[in-house]
Order: sequence, then structure tokens, then C-alpha cells
Amino acid sequence: MLSKLGRGRSVLPPFVSMRPKLENTVPRFVEQSQGQFAGWLGPASDPLTIDHDPSRVDYEVGAFTLQDGVSLDRLHGRRELLQQLDRNLQTAGASAVAKNSNEERAYALLSSASGAGAAFRLDKESDKTRDRYGRNPHGQSVLQARRLIERGVPLVTVFWPNDGIKNVSVYWDTHSRNFVDLKDRLMPVADQAFSALLDDLKERGLDDETLVVWTGEFGRTPRVGQRNSDAGAGADGRDHWPNCFTSILAGAGVRAGTVYGKSDKHAAYPAENPVAPQDLVATIYHALGVRRDQTLPDIRRRPMLVRPGKMIPELLV
Repeated sequence: MLSKLGRGRSVLPPFVSMRPKLENTVPRFVEQSQGQFAGWLGPASDPLTIDHDPSRVDYEVGAFTLQDGVSLDRLHGRRELLQQLDRNLQTAGASAVAKNSNEERAYALLSSASGAGAAFRLDKESDKTRDRYGRNPHGQSVLQARRLIERGVPLVTVFWPNDGIKNVSVYWDTHSRNFVDLKDRLMPVADQAFSALLDDLKERGLDDETLVVWTGEFGRTPRVGQRNSDAGAGADGRDHWPNCFTSILAGAGVRAGTVYGKSDKHAAYPAENPVAPQDLVATIYHALGVRRDQTLPDIRRRPMLVRPGKMIPELLV
């Protein structure tokens, strides 16, 4: 949505997804069906997805470097040849070759005098900073997100990586070992990176203009071992539970220390001020300056309302 609205002030893509793929990982879900891409906006608004593990010493995002043997002059020459062929085709009466916005963006990235690829040079960060975020795939992904945000990328999503640990629930999906994994494997890494990001944004004067949202797409069953989906839960695990869960917002005018809403005593259902997913989205869009009546055309040119739902004014200063 933000890319369609023209957000972004650099040659870097306006939407980047960090989703490091680790060794021994299990097969992924089909991303196109999981809401990770542009949907009805069309593929031109898809994010740049980075599967590389930023915690590795050989971390490199190759899409921002020219291939071996292709100099910048040669790249310019190829583009001029393509433009000349397009003009000749039009002169001959052929249909104009459609310009692909991603193609234009790729050219701008590769030819950028400012070196867009420098945004992905985590080795330029101090050891102290990298240690503060955590020398692990998630911590370094969050650090990478900060480098992109400060260089004008409007939206960066950091997906929790699939740890690829044998016989252990992957991602943040604690169908078994719920309490052990939360204490030893999940929360320490998440807490470290989240607190480092908030401190870092404040130190750099970016906290007032950067909205940080930490959320999943569902919670966990109120009772240990409770079955609520085909995935189920072991004796020490908790299944999927969409009826009640928590999201955290910080920065960008969010009222610090505010707790909005309340669950029942079992943490099973909302008891006060329930927030639907579209209300959270509307609040995020409001903080990002997207109008309540904003519409955008889908790939069939039908107008679609960008922010259905009701923003929550109590969350914002």
C-alpha cells in the first residue's frame, strides 16, 4: 500500500521482507497464499524478499551488485540499446514495449552512485552494536531493518526464522515444549533484539517517525494440551488460538506504557475493548498518515478501500 502511495525517498525498494532461511529448515508455506505479497495490488508492489541469513559472515544480498564481467558502462550501454529497440518498434508501428516498474527500479539500484548495496553491509556496524542486537538470524535481521529504515525504506517486515532444530517446534509455534522453548529459545532472542531496536531508534532520533509493531497472527490455547486445530498440541504444548492475543506498538506517536483491552481470567476471549485485526491495521495506517477514505485501484482498476476498520485513538498521543 505504501509503495502504491509513492512512499520512499531513495532508490531502495519501498517494501523489504527479512525472512532468513537457515540450514536444516523444513519446507516453507506457500508464501503467495500467506499474505506476504501484494495480493490485489499486483506483483509490481511485491516486496524485496531477503532469504539470506544476516548473521553469517558471508551475508550478501546479490541483487544489488553487478554480475562479473558487467561494468557500469556496459550496463548503461545495454539500457540504451533496449531503449533504441523500443523506439524502432514504435516507429515501425508495433505496440510499445510495456515498461516494468521493477525493471526500472533494478536499473536505478545497480547504477546508484550512492551505492544502495551499502545498506546491506552489516559489517560496517560496530561489534558493540551487532552484539547488542544479538549475533543470531533474528537479531541481525532486526539490525538490518534499522539500516533500511534510516535510509528511507518505508516498510520492513522481519519474519521469525525457522530454527531448523530437530524435534523442536519451528518458528514461534509451540505445539510442544511451550514453556521450555519460550524461556530458553524464543523470548531471550526476541527481547534482546526488540529492546536494542527501540534504544537504537531513540539514540538516532528516529523513534518519533518510526512505528514498530510486534505481532503474530494468532495466540495460543488457554489450556496446555488443548486441541484447536489440525496441528494439535502435546502434553506440554499449546495449539493455535485466534480468539485472543496481544500486539505491541512503539514509536511514531504511540502512547508509551498504555495497555488497551483486557481478556477474561482465562486469557481466552476479550473482556474489554476488543480490537479486531482491521482495527489494528487502521491504527497503523493512521500513524503512517494514510487517510481514512484512501482508496487504491486493484489490478482490474476497481477502487478498494485501504483502511477498513476503526483506528484506536487511545493508543496515540
